[in-house]
Amino acid sequence: HPGPNLMTVAIRRWTAPQNGFIEINGTLGHADKRGDGVLGVIASSRLGEVGRYAAFNKQVPTKVARVPVSRGETIDFITLCLREPNFDAFTWSPSIKLVATNGGGADASAQTQWSAKNDFVGPGKDGSSRSMVGWEKYAQVLLLTNELTFFN
Repeated sequence: HPGPNLMTVAIRRWTAPQNGFIEINGTLGHADKRGDGVLGVIASSRLGEVGRYAAFNKQVPTKVARVPVSRGETIDFITLCLREPNFDAFTWSPSIKLVATNGGGADASAQTQWSAKNDFVGPGKDGSSRSMVGWEKYAQVLLLTNELTFFN
């Protein structure tokens, strides 16, 4: 659910592991008849906006045919509210596929497809995550409480 302004948009980020060309596929969904819908933007850190999609009480395909990427470049999937932030729950689980490399060829063992549903998760999806240390736990609890508002 995106927030009411540009400081509180929902963003999912992917970082290119190598030079090449990618295809992006997905569906931006907004299922509520109330509100005014959401806007989904796909943006490259190097090229800027490469796709823009509006959804109101429907599902909209979010396909970008061919985007050149350089190693370390990021692709952001940004969801914003339109005029009003109410009833803006959305679904968007894009996938990215490496369709060609820029010279040198791809490492045969390298990953060439990424799914937001399966691969855009935090560390430890394979069960190897470490536990938070005391200060990290404290910060997490503070972020979840009203007391953070009064912390100086």
